Amino acid sequence: MSINVRELAESVRDYMIGMRREFHMYPEIGLEEWETLKRIKRELNAMGLVEGQDYVNFEGTTGVLVTMKGGKPGKTLLMRCDIDALAGAEESGVEFTSRNEGFIHSCGHDGHMAMMLGAIKALLTVKEEIAGTIKCLFQPSEENGKGGVMMIDRNVMDGVDGAFGIHLWSKIPTGSICVNEGPRMGGCEFFTVEVEGKSAHGATPHDGIDATVAASALVMNLQQIVSRKVDPLKSAVVTVGHMVCGDLRNTIAEKALIEGTTRTFSMELMDWENDGCFKNQIERIVAGTAATYGVKAEVTQYWRGAYPVINTKEASEMGSCLALVGVGNDTTAVHPHHSSKFYMDEEGIFNGMMMNIQYALDWTAAHAE
Repeated sequence: MSINVRELAESVRDYMIGMRREFHMYPEIGLEEWETLKRIKRELNAMGLVEGQDYVNFEGTTGVLVTMKGGKPGKTLLMRCDIDALAGAEESGVEFTSRNEGFIHSCGHDGHMAMMLGAIKALLTVKEEIAGTIKCLFQPSEENGKGGVMMIDRNVMDGVDGAFGIHLWSKIPTGSICVNEGPRMGGCEFFTVEVEGKSAHGATPHDGIDATVAASALVMNLQQIVSRKVDPLKSAVVTVGHMVCGDLRNTIAEKALIEGTTRTFSMELMDWENDGCFKNQIERIVAGTAATYGVKAEVTQYWRGAYPVINTKEASEMGSCLALVGVGNDTTAVHPHHSSKFYMDEEGIFNGMMMNIQYALDWTAAHAE
């Protein structure tokens, strides 16, 4: 195929950067990306794509699947991006900082959406030269792990022969791309624990049962899963990222809530039939801690977000089924993902869009019929 990918990408560079900055200003958290959805649809419509014909918005969700059929026969590639943001205040100092108070695009999904729209816009200009079909998924709710399963349940993988995704990565310098074969992203699960004690005046703690103390002990006890229950040669992380206890400074807390996540490359730790899996261990620790501190405690929510992402050798040699594209530098883009000061080098975002285009063209050409 004699298409100059850099020229094609350069033709939509300004468009892509503008969309990234706009998405950045209006972040929305998972399952609530309704204005983001409207903006994506407006852009697709402006490209001449017709809802119900060229793309579908799955009913009751913010997910969108674009189907671009090439002019030649071939197989089907799915490219995926995520669209949700995070709760939190932004302190990046950029002119296009978040206008939605209390929410922030601190993981790079604003860039992912813009890269996908830019790639679609560019690929449409050479559609007749493409062999096969390119599907582009705008997936909601990645951060809480629910969006991927939601889209699979709506049959987005039907008829798909290959899949590709990019995550912009702040720890990789702009100009570098990681496409190694093997494990790329750990599998994740999520949990919520509710603790109930008995309220009392802070001056008479013996009259109450302190949910704060019990929840604090629970947070520490959960760390023993990794330090004492998991083979040191296996990767495992248990993180409690949210904890709410009590209402007043001088009152023994009656209730507490903790929310957390697990990460691993081990399928055994995610197998709920295995006695030593994360889920079973967390439930045992919750029950044991509750008995020790005299509170009621229960894992009220536990769900699997995704299994580990593994790049196959074949896909990695082509550019990877999940690529990590560098957006870091030594001056402005120095903060980690989920930081309130998170910022991405926009040249790295451009590289990501160019890789979307390149991979789509290379993969479909390699699988022409």
